[in-house]
Amino acid sequence: MRITRLESFDVGIPFEAPILHAMGVSFPLRVRTVVRLHTDEGLVGLGECGPSPLSRFTGRGVMQEQVAPRVIGGNPFDLGAVLAQVGSRPEAAAVEIACWDLMGKAAGLPVYRLLGAQRPLAAVPHSCYVFFRAPGRDGSGAVTPENYVEFWVGVMREHGFQTLKCKLGGFPPMEECESVEALRRAVGPHVKIRIDPNGAWSLGTALRVLRRLDHIDLEYVEEPVRYSHQGGTDTAALRRLRDAGHTPICADGVSEPMRLRQVVLDQAADVAMCDLFGCGGIQGARDWFQTAHAMRIASTLHSGPEMGVGQAARLHVAAAHPDLRHAIDGHYHHYVDDVLVGGKLRYVDGAMPVPQTPGLGVELDNERLDRWAYTPERQREWEAFWDETKQAMGIGTLYPEGRAHRW
Repeated sequence: MRITRLESFDVGIPFEAPILHAMGVSFPLRVRTVVRLHTDEGLVGLGECGPSPLSRFTGRGVMQEQVAPRVIGGNPFDLGAVLAQVGSRPEAAAVEIACWDLMGKAAGLPVYRLLGAQRPLAAVPHSCYVFFRAPGRDGSGAVTPENYVEFWVGVMREHGFQTLKCKLGGFPPMEECESVEALRRAVGPHVKIRIDPNGAWSLGTALRVLRRLDHIDLEYVEEPVRYSHQGGTDTAALRRLRDAGHTPICADGVSEPMRLRQVVLDQAADVAMCDLFGCGGIQGARDWFQTAHAMRIASTLHSGPEMGVGQAARLHVAAAHPDLRHAIDGHYHHYVDDVLVGGKLRYVDGAMPVPQTPGLGVELDNERLDRWAYTPERQREWEAFWDETKQAMGIGTLYPEGRAHRW
């Protein structure tokens, strides 16, 4: 089997309303590049990639001009050789995922079977990503301290979530504590609640917050302080927090095996988290989970940039995880649509069923690709709305994001 053609599409799916976090307000669209790899056997593999989830820049031009000539003629089963031609770039993940899709289709097996799952999950539990939100373009969809509990309890009941992940760090910590405490009172003791301030707190603030919230029995706190740097991972603050209280600590930003190793050796966290795209794709994420399993640290899967094709890839990786103990994260319920045939993938009782057809088990919808095409006109339109939103919230517009508090 040989790759004969690469198609790529830049798409932008709106959030129901702009989501808020420690760095400000995210761009109101999730912008991704999706690909189709065509082969001489008539099989077509799907992949997805993109820039940072906080960015809005696109990759179709790079795909067509720089990646396509390097992969045409390659054999998807010779994955290492194909990726060596692409090189170390974000677009490599789309090619990698598409090759797994092709291998599954050629073998007549879903991807999780190719990953060697001994006890595969039929459905993968997800956490409900709980954000404060700004109003959408029609003025609706805002989530404030006043409607925080009512709104998210409604979403939880709609999809059956049993885990809530509260994104914090954008407002004064004690005010956010009040919202999380109110949420716990509303959902009762059996729903799991985890919090994530994206490293926005100082060590002192993190200690105060965890002491304040100790009574609500958090599942864990993720990235309470900034500890991941370009040169490595500073685990001292994580170890200090872990030793000081009862709340388990989750280390994000450790998708590189050496960072995971440092966290484990320094006993700095109870849970570690990787990202599918941070690992370079399906094989890297599978290898990361096997490493975490061998190191005897609980692990789970981050959510950030993915849309439907990436979400399907995450399902297969998670289904093959040897000991998934924590629901994986998911932004997915915040999107208004997807570019897949049938639209968005569905939750059932807080979990997402793993596709059982060969490959990834999803296909692209040409009509939706056209509807959500990320054209220069749409980019200008949504950038204007983004700037209006940031101005209304008092967040600067000179930078991609404008807050980055260190409470």
